[in-house]
Amino acid sequence: MEYGDIIQKTNIAKYTHQYLLGGLVAWAYDTIKCALLTSNLGSYCSNVFATFQQYEVSGDGYTAGGITLNNCTLSVVKETNSNSDEYVYSRYLCDSATWEDAITVSDVAFAVIYAEKSIYPTPTTRIDNPVLFLYKLTEAQDVAGESFVLPFDATNGHILFAEAV
Repeated sequence: MEYGDIIQKTNIAKYTHQYLLGGLVAWAYDTIKCALLTSNLGSYCSNVFATFQQYEVSGDGYTAGGITLNNCTLSVVKETNSNSDEYVYSRYLCDSATWEDAITVSDVAFAVIYAEKSIYPTPTTRIDNPVLFLYKLTEAQDVAGESFVLPFDATNGHILFAEAV
């Protein structure tokens, strides 16, 4: 079942900008995953996937840790605004998150996007499976023995970072 425009809001983890633009996570080359979370998450946000695992859905056909996202690409566009200021926009794109095999899960309220790897933002700080994006669905979904699709924005991507040139 495809749920159309079910994504209400996108949050980025506190350090996403540093991870992606600083080269700690290579969007197009690293393994990027999407996991489903219950409404028990509330407004909690973290930069480490392990802290979200207690809120991850479980059920028939669903694998803990979620699925790998396909065709992750980075699109960089240079534009000029009405004041003649030039900006470079970075768009992080990928295919929709699709659980093709039938799953049975309840109370799917959030989706978390993370990199399946360890990074070192400082020489002494190790972060396993850094969180990049957190999506809140418009309402919690129950999936009963069918495929499930989270349609991501194929034009603008997950996030649009702008930097002055």
